[in-house]
Amino acid sequence: MEKFLFHKISASLFLLFLFHFSSIFSLASGYVLPEKYFINCGSASSFMFAGQTFIGDENPSTFTLSSHKISTINKDPTSAKDLYQSARIFKKPSWYELDEVQNGTYMVRFHFFPFSSEENLFDAQFNILASGFSLLSNFSVKNGSSLPVIKEFFLNINTSGKLKIHFLPQNSLAFVNAIEFFLTPFKFIPDYITPEGNATDYKSPLSSPLRVIHRINVGGSNIMPNNDTLLRSWIPDDAYLFNKDSAINKFSTDSPIDYVTGEATTFDAPDFVYKTAKLMNTSESRPNNNFNISWNFDVKKRATHFVRVHFCDIVPQTSNERLEFNLSIYGNFGTGINPFYSTGRNAAPFLVDIVVDSDDSGFMKISIGPPSDSRHKISFLNGVEIMELVKDTGSAPEDDTKKGSFTIIGSCIGGVLV
Repeated sequence: MEKFLFHKISASLFLLFLFHFSSIFSLASGYVLPEKYFINCGSASSFMFAGQTFIGDENPSTFTLSSHKISTINKDPTSAKDLYQSARIFKKPSWYELDEVQNGTYMVRFHFFPFSSEENLFDAQFNILASGFSLLSNFSVKNGSSLPVIKEFFLNINTSGKLKIHFLPQNSLAFVNAIEFFLTPFKFIPDYITPEGNATDYKSPLSSPLRVIHRINVGGSNIMPNNDTLLRSWIPDDAYLFNKDSAINKFSTDSPIDYVTGEATTFDAPDFVYKTAKLMNTSESRPNNNFNISWNFDVKKRATHFVRVHFCDIVPQTSNERLEFNLSIYGNFGTGINPFYSTGRNAAPFLVDIVVDSDDSGFMKISIGPPSDSRHKISFLNGVEIMELVKDTGSAPEDDTKKGSFTIIGSCIGGVLV
C-alpha cells in the first residue's frame, strides 16, 4: 500500500511538473515583441527601424520627459542613418519616465551617435541610472570609436508601475539618440543557475542588471537587428579565436533547425546562429587530434559574468555512437556536452548557462574539445554571449522639472523605412 501511495504521489508530482513546465513554455512560445518602448530621442517624428516604430519624444503618449526643450539643426544630416539624425541633450540631471512597466525582465538599449552639431557630443561624459543601479558610469563616446555605440542591458523589474531612466551629466552635457525598453520572453534569463564549478550553490544572474559585453555568432557572419527576433546584433568570432588553424567554419544548408520544447527557442538566437558553427579542424596527418578550440574575450577584471553558450548539432553523424565533448572556462572548469542526450535529435539547439568570475587577466578563455578517450575527435560551438553583472548602485537627485533642461538637436525627419 505504501509503495502504491508513493508511486501515486510521484505520478501526481510528475504531472504537476509537466503542467507547470508546459505553462512556462507556452508563455515563452506565445511571446510577441512589444510595441513599446522604442523612443526616437530629440525628434518630433516617428519612423520605422528594424521593423519597429520609434516614437519621437517631442510628442510622447506612454512616457514623459522631465523638462523643457530647445531645438537646433543637424549640420550634416547625410552623415548617419535616420535613427541617428537627432539626439536629446541633457544639460542638467533629467529623466524619461515610462508610464506602464510590468514585472519581468526587460531588454534596455541606448544608442549613441555623436554627429556634427553646435554641441560637441564627443565631450559628453555622464551616468545613466535605472531601478537603483548605475547602468553607465562616467560614460563617454571617444573619438575613434566604432559608430554608432550601442549599450545593452537586461533589467529585472519586480514592481509594476512607472520607471524613470535618469541621465546625469558629469561635465557639461549628456546625450542619447534612441532608447529601446521592452519586455523579454518569460524566463528568458533563469532565476537561479549553478555557478562555475559548484554543484550545490546557486546564484541569481538577475540579482543586478546584466550588461552585454559580447554577443558572438561563432562560425558565421554579422547578424543585423532586422534579422533577429529581439533586434540584437551578432558579430563573428574570428577576432577572438586563439589559434586560427584549430577550427573551420561549418554551415548547414540541408534541413531547418528543429526547435525542441523546453530547449532553446528562436528568441534565444536566430536561425543564422544555429546554422553556423566553428568545427574542430581535425586532420589525418596529425598523430593526435585531441586538442581544444579556444577563444579569448576581453572582460572586466574580477567581475561576475553570466555566460550563455549556444549549441546546435549540425555536424553529420558518421556512426551510431553519439557525439560528446567538453566545454571549459579558464581551463579549470568543465562540463560535458552531449547534444543528442540534451535534445533527443539532431539539429536541435540548446543552451548552457553559467555564472563565472573573471580573473586578473582581463580576458575570459572559453574552450571546447573532445575527451582524451573519445573515438570521435569532434567538437563545435555555435554562439556565445557574455554579460557582466552590474554591481554599481546609484541614487538620482531629487526631481525638479523646473531646474532640469535638455536640448533637441537634429532635423525633424518624417517616417522613413530603414
